[in-house]
Amino acid sequence: MKFQSIATQSSSSTVAGKELVESLLNREIADWRHDYRDAFLELTRRELQPGGVALMQRGLQLLAESVVNDDGQSIGDVVTTSWDSTADDIVTVIWQGTGPRIPLDDLRAKAHDWVANHLAEPGFEHALNSSTETVESAGLLVALAAGAECAPTRIWLEAGGSAAAIMRPNLERWKALMQAASAGSRLYVPIRRSALAGKQAPTSLDDIAAVAGLDVVADLHLVSQWLRQLADSGACEPRMILAGFGYSPGASHVLLQAAQDALMATVTQHVSQALVTWLGTPTDSLLTPMSVFQDRLARHQSRGPLTKVRDAVLDGLGGHLSRAPRPAEVSVYGNDYSLLDCSADMQGPNYLIAKRSQRWRAMVASAAGIRVAYCVTPAARTHSVLDFRILRATYRGAPRFGVVPFSVADTQQTAAQLLLGFVEQQADATDPTSLYLERAVHGGLWRCAYEPHTIWKPATVVGWPALLRPGF
Repeated sequence: MKFQSIATQSSSSTVAGKELVESLLNREIADWRHDYRDAFLELTRRELQPGGVALMQRGLQLLAESVVNDDGQSIGDVVTTSWDSTADDIVTVIWQGTGPRIPLDDLRAKAHDWVANHLAEPGFEHALNSSTETVESAGLLVALAAGAECAPTRIWLEAGGSAAAIMRPNLERWKALMQAASAGSRLYVPIRRSALAGKQAPTSLDDIAAVAGLDVVADLHLVSQWLRQLADSGACEPRMILAGFGYSPGASHVLLQAAQDALMATVTQHVSQALVTWLGTPTDSLLTPMSVFQDRLARHQSRGPLTKVRDAVLDGLGGHLSRAPRPAEVSVYGNDYSLLDCSADMQGPNYLIAKRSQRWRAMVASAAGIRVAYCVTPAARTHSVLDFRILRATYRGAPRFGVVPFSVADTQQTAAQLLLGFVEQQADATDPTSLYLERAVHGGLWRCAYEPHTIWKPATVVGWPALLRPGF
């Protein structure tokens, strides 16, 4: 798969992304690298206004059209053609779990503390306290990029749930996932028929793991075929939970998300009992109720004397920490909201395009009556982040400004619990922000006492000395 801009036929992700946003805003963006965050802010203002659903539908359509295969076929057409195909290129092996049952963590005490410390929204704690849903009864978790570091696939299987995993061939990772499956759970494993060389499907753990796996992007046509097979087989009762867990750095993130979205568009069109889910990001721009802004302002005003002195010293880095948050009011259907920008330059436009398109699909699908679980999970201390020394320092210093990166384990548990909550009860349809805000676990970013973009440089400076000590 590769990018292909609609206007110039360029294969650059930068050109394709810029054209997509310009088309939605109906204006040119002269300096894309400098102004892309402002462009996404403008899109945020429009998404919940009259015509917002059509705007987001158009964005998803442009994304699907801007990614093509080597034959020039759009990624959306690749998925729909493969879904309708009669080809039988995938063999499904059902691995019956035998491991010990490890229930999901009881997060209620942690959730109470997270809400009290402004790291999560109250709806998350309420959902945990009232939930009776279990992984065993929720449905078949069809996990795209099942092996992603923050994906809850492993703990879902350990807790007794069943899953169909799409991840790349990798002997050790497949063995680990199969070994995680507890007694009573099932793991559906895709194997290319060509990998069997005419032999019968393997039955032992090692033999299955040796030939298992599909790549969401490179094998997209096969993934689409397999999802059709799963839907037709009855394996997805009472529902298919199609989860897009994939993450990749740079332009490949957009390709991966375009593939995930094309699959979701097709599944929601053809599978009546389907729920689509993502690990939504807190590092994007969004509209929040004015009460959230008032909370942020009150916390800034209540800073202690030493914190004020520290902030004044760090203002020289361009952080403007002494400056109180300022409201950017947006009226939606007569209600006032505050525009909050939590995006960060270090992530770049490809990250925003990939993650924003997930929110677009969630809101478009929800408006069409499709069940959606948009699970906002916090920044996590993943290997991909901590491999970078500067980001390690930033994550060390961020809690001093009210933003707390979570452990991978807590992020996985949070994702699973959020998903179960949405399976049981959908977001409040009367509030257009509730889909992404009501139960969000954002690690403090959305209730930060500062403008979020101002804390990153100070956090890096404050966190740098901690790198001299072991740990983290």
